[in-house]
Amino acid sequence: MQFTAFKLLPLPQQTAYLLQHGRFLAMQQQDSFELQLFACHDFYAEMWRVQGEERVLFIHIFQNQDCLFHYLEKIILPSI
Repeated sequence: MQFTAFKLLPLPQQTAYLLQHGRFLAMQQQDSFELQLFACHDFYAEMWRVQGEERVLFIHIFQNQDCLFHYLEKIILPSI
């Protein structure tokens, strides 16, 4: 699924799609939030949750790789 089509989905469908088709890259904490970074086709997505809670608050999607700067040390690359 491409960026534009993903953006039009409601939050529950975006969440399900990322968990099923996205490639998990990294996790970080920001204040009381837990952020999970996924790569998916032509975009990246940050899934925001309150620490210790399952409910997703929102998903921030972007295509600009400059937004990955804060994750560079935390990205988990698959082993070959």
